[in-house]
Amino acid sequence: MTPSAYYQKLLESDQILADPQQAAVITRLQTIYDCLAAAPAKTGFLQKLTAKRALTKGLYLWGDVGIGKTFLMDSFYYCLPIKNKMRIHFHAFMKMIHEQLQQLKNETKPINKLAKQIANSYCVICFDELVVNDITDAMLLAGLFDCLYRENTCLLFTSNTAPDNLYLNGIQRDSFLPAIELIKQHCDVIHLTSTQEYRFKEYETNNYYYTPLDEKSEAMLELQFNQHRDNQPVSKNPLRVLGRDIEIKKMSDRTIWFDFQALCGVPRSQQDYLDIAKQFDTILISNLRVIQPEQNDLARAFINLVDVVYDAKKRLIIAAEKPIEDIYFCGRMLFEFARTRSRLIEMQTHSWHEKIR
Repeated sequence: MTPSAYYQKLLESDQILADPQQAAVITRLQTIYDCLAAAPAKTGFLQKLTAKRALTKGLYLWGDVGIGKTFLMDSFYYCLPIKNKMRIHFHAFMKMIHEQLQQLKNETKPINKLAKQIANSYCVICFDELVVNDITDAMLLAGLFDCLYRENTCLLFTSNTAPDNLYLNGIQRDSFLPAIELIKQHCDVIHLTSTQEYRFKEYETNNYYYTPLDEKSEAMLELQFNQHRDNQPVSKNPLRVLGRDIEIKKMSDRTIWFDFQALCGVPRSQQDYLDIAKQFDTILISNLRVIQPEQNDLARAFINLVDVVYDAKKRLIIAAEKPIEDIYFCGRMLFEFARTRSRLIEMQTHSWHEKIR
């Protein structure tokens, strides 16, 4: 089924609302799909495309949170009937890049070799939630994108930020500007400005997010933990993640319960959260208190945690001091936190939790 046909099917079955801007994006994605279908291959569209394929122009889709960017890209990705494709959250991709560069540290041009390896494995890569905050990532991306494009890899992106505003005010940003130019050269840039917040439509309050912090909310977390641990043995030993211990309240085979400060109140990398999401299907958090405007590191850690758990499609159950909309109401990370708020809302719905069963 093509992206256009899939989108039309969802409309006709009332699973999504008609949206002219989304329809326009689907039309562009259909064009990319058709170009890839026409690319030369030895054994047809269903097999790996040859190295002689022509570069197909990709897409950079940006806009506010909760308006369907990821849904549109995923519709394209899942309709694309080729094996050598990858859909990955940008945090996870950069984790993979750093790990593989470490293995190639003795090479003279490790980023070139790694890009060729990636291009040989994938002719299409879909990046969800492109955001650049780390100087190390920023320094790598221009060279990485350049190599991938020279290997004729088609790249698609979703982001909350226009290309020209990526890594804005970042350290040594001049070194990152070539990456922006490559994106603009090799992608159609579309700003999705729909005003509907789709994640609010199924929001059912107080199912998996409990407030205020009191005996009742703690009792509900205890109930949720016992329900999801499925009679597996319980441990209170610290969790070992990437060579460091994290204190926990308790855990079983696929369920773990943290205090918020233990999980986000000390320096943690995105890799820490990726490792936790890989090990556990259900993550419970106690004592989420209002994040103050000056607590930038705490806000960033929580944003990263929610991004990783959301992309891994895991269950997040929280007891908090205030409702989601009041947990972080002012500060430098307010723009980024809009996505976190939207995702937290979606992750409290029954439909989200049903996906994990």
